[in-house]
Amino acid sequence: MIRQSYVVGAGKLVPESFEARQQLDAIPVGERVEVVIYRERNPKFDGLLFKAFDLVGAAIGWRTRNVRGWLAIKTGRADVVEWPPHDKRSGFLVPHSTSPADMGTAELEAFWEDATVTIRNEVLPHIAPEAAEQISWRLEDLRRQ
Repeated sequence: MIRQSYVVGAGKLVPESFEARQQLDAIPVGERVEVVIYRERNPKFDGLLFKAFDLVGAAIGWRTRNVRGWLAIKTGRADVVEWPPHDKRSGFLVPHSTSPADMGTAELEAFWEDATVTIRNEVLPHIAPEAAEQISWRLEDLRRQ
């Protein structure tokens, strides 16, 4: 497995470093390869974000993934899916993923800014003061990143 950074060009990936170019040059032209793309993100921001979701989940009695999904829906980051097709009565919301494959740094930061408003307005007023204080600190940590 080769793991190197590439820059997205118009319809292509361009090796970002000498090492990446050397590894790519070692693969014969025409050989089929499988590519997994992870968009670079700030690992500290990612960690603080997960912890914030975790704290909200603990305060309201939800799993962390459900907090993330609920916030994605509340901030408009969801698709309406209908099945059977064209049956408006069967539509439901599917939250967008926050994984690096789906959200780069800019998208994740924009999501977090919107989610912060929802947390402040719809979560903090309804939870224990100690939990609200902890979550508020985490919101401030993330704002400074």
